[in-house]
Amino acid sequence: FPERNHPKNTEATPTLAATAVVVGYTYGISTSTPMMEQITNQSVLLSLLALVGGAAGAQSQIQSDRDSLVTGTATGFLISVSLSPPAAVLGLSALLGRWDYVGVMAFVLMLTLVCILLGGWLALFMFGFRPNDSMIRSGMPSVRTGFVAALVLLIAGAVWSQRDLAPTFTKSDSSLEAVEIVQAATAAFPGVRLVDASAEFTRQDLRPDAAEYLLVRIVAQDTTGADPAILRDAFQTAIRRRLIEKMPETLPFVDVTVLQQYTDIP
Repeated sequence: FPERNHPKNTEATPTLAATAVVVGYTYGISTSTPMMEQITNQSVLLSLLALVGGAAGAQSQIQSDRDSLVTGTATGFLISVSLSPPAAVLGLSALLGRWDYVGVMAFVLMLTLVCILLGGWLALFMFGFRPNDSMIRSGMPSVRTGFVAALVLLIAGAVWSQRDLAPTFTKSDSSLEAVEIVQAATAAFPGVRLVDASAEFTRQDLRPDAAEYLLVRIVAQDTTGADPAILRDAFQTAIRRRLIEKMPETLPFVDVTVLQQYTDIP
């Protein structure tokens, strides 16, 4: 959807990717940055922002600036936030030869563009616009129905395949799942109380093989007064075994710190 007083962000996506290549080459980038790693950590909910952006774009075209709660600026911002980061990472990844990231970002851009179209169509439908309205040039019903059905099926298939390709395409969700597994395993392990837990995937350009390395950091409190070394090794083994069982597509590395129970503090 073209926004008032804004360029068409969807058409600028290839330009942004090409610009990222030029800028990355100029600055001599030779490895992925932490921001690139963060952007590639996607969730299965990434399509929601694009749906909202498409709906906002449609609303900005229907209502006047005074009547609409969504301004043209807000519309451009929503669509830019959806498209700009993956487009830039796609360009930089191509420059670095990180074709795994190129595949992830191409998938994200495809899904985002489709969701923008579907979000706009849903907004128009909710506002009462119909193909047979006198102010709208009617098209072929079969083409229209096929187009909407194709959008819905494409989004459903993309989200389903995203789950099937975990954790590469769902690192954000997989990191959260790992923390939940640690919490459940800790609750079932006697003698420790969980203080803190975090999980993140390591940078892929820092390792030689294709396995998904998952780094899990755990801080736990000893509640029994047992030997800290023995307790830590047993607890670490139990957590790693549970992670391998629940997330076989990853190779987990578990770092456990056991804090002693203080008896001199009430």
